Amino acid sequence: MYSTLPAFVSVLFLGFGVYVLLTEGLTRLSTSFATMCFLTFAWQGMWAFLFQTTSPEAAGVLVKAGYFFILFLPTTFYHFVIEVTERRDEQPR
Repeated sequence: MYSTLPAFVSVLFLGFGVYVLLTEGLTRLSTSFATMCFLTFAWQGMWAFLFQTTSPEAAGVLVKAGYFFILFLPTTFYHFVIEVTERRDEQPR
């Protein structure tokens, strides 16, 4: 029961990322948004599996995998904001 909402949110983010890539093509903005969506998909997906596991060892692996994905979310969010605001001085060359 507890895994339903994270699974729904996970699939929703995956859908957002795929939709933007299909409609906008591969641009700097769509790529940064899709990367952020895919990382959020993986992170929320880990929560969905974590709520279903009964093994402490499997839970430990899922927690570590979830931490791995969340480490990169602030960076991808930063790149997305830079692309949205078109701050040319902060974009990579």
